[in-house]
Amino acid sequence: MDNTKVCRAAGLIVEGRYDHIFWTPCAIHSLNLMLAKIGEIEWINEIYVAIKEIQMFITNHTMS
Repeated sequence: MDNTKVCRAAGLIVEGRYDHIFWTPCAIHSLNLMLAKIGEIEWINEIYVAIKEIQMFITNHTMS
């Protein structure tokens, strides 16, 4: 569940009551959004798919 709007609203309420506390967006959430947008670029997505295939091959085969 994405509760970003709820957290933002709660942060603004706290920020309004206490002037020494301020709200900032979650860095990890912001990075996830940026990486999702980067993953929508066609040539990057093609590389990602190829890497996942290589990973699955290595994961599913033993080295003997």
